[in-house]
Amino acid sequence: MYGYFAREGTLRVQQYDDMQLPIEGEQLSFQRMLFVLFLAEGLLLAQSIRVYNYEELTGPLVREGLFSELEVIFKTSGLSCPKLKLNRVRQEYTREQMLDIFFKHEISRVEVDQLYGTQVPADVRLFNPNFDADEFTKGVINEALAQSSRVEWTGEQLQKAKIVKGVVTAGSLKALEGTDEYGEPREWLRSAPEEIVLALNTNAPFFPEDDLERLLAFVRRKFGLLGDRLKELRGRRESSSDLPLFGER
Repeated sequence: MYGYFAREGTLRVQQYDDMQLPIEGEQLSFQRMLFVLFLAEGLLLAQSIRVYNYEELTGPLVREGLFSELEVIFKTSGLSCPKLKLNRVRQEYTREQMLDIFFKHEISRVEVDQLYGTQVPADVRLFNPNFDADEFTKGVINEALAQSSRVEWTGEQLQKAKIVKGVVTAGSLKALEGTDEYGEPREWLRSAPEEIVLALNTNAPFFPEDDLERLLAFVRRKFGLLGDRLKELRGRRESSSDLPLFGER
C-alpha cells in the first residue's frame, strides 16, 4: 500500500495591499508525506520532508501523525501491530559476511578496495589440485596488488572467476551486485548510507506510476523485498474526492 499522508497546519503567508506593501497573514493548509507500506515484511518507508513557513508543524510531527493513524487502522482491522518507531536505514556487513555473499550468489558487479600492498591469502586455492598454476596466478595477482588500491568488475558469474576470487580475498569488498537466492536482483554494500536518496515527483496530485515502479525496483534491489505485489504495478488508483490520500497495488 502506498499514498500520501496529509496533516493540517497553519501556514504563514505574505500578501500585498493596494499600495504593494507586504501583509503577513495565516491560512490553513496541508503538508503531506509520501509513504510505502510493505505489510508482509512489516516495513514502512516514509518520505523525509522539510517543512517551511508553518506554525508549529514540523516534519517529525507529520511523521508521528502517519504512525499514529496507521496504528489506528491496524488495530481497527484486527491486526496485531507493535508501536511504530523510526529506524534510520543502515546496513553493515563484516568482511566475512561480504565474502560469504560473494561465494554463495550469482554476482554481476564487484567493487573491492583497501588493496594496496595486500596479497592473496596463502590458504586460498584458485586451482585445486594444480598447485603450480595456483602459485603462478597468485603471483600475478600479488604483483598487480602492489600497484592497486581499488578495482571494479562487471560481468557474469564473477564469483567463479579465479582472478576476481583472488582479489576479493586479498582486499575488502565494498559493493556487490547480483541475484539473491530467490532470483531477485540485489545490491549489497559494506556500509549503506543512513538516507535513501531517489529523485521522485512527490509534488504531483497523484504519485506517478513510473516513479512508483522506480521506487519499488530500487527497494527490491536494496533490501531484497520479495512478493508478487511488488511485480504487479498495474491497477485502479483509489482516492478521495478532494485530497489524494491512498492508493493500492
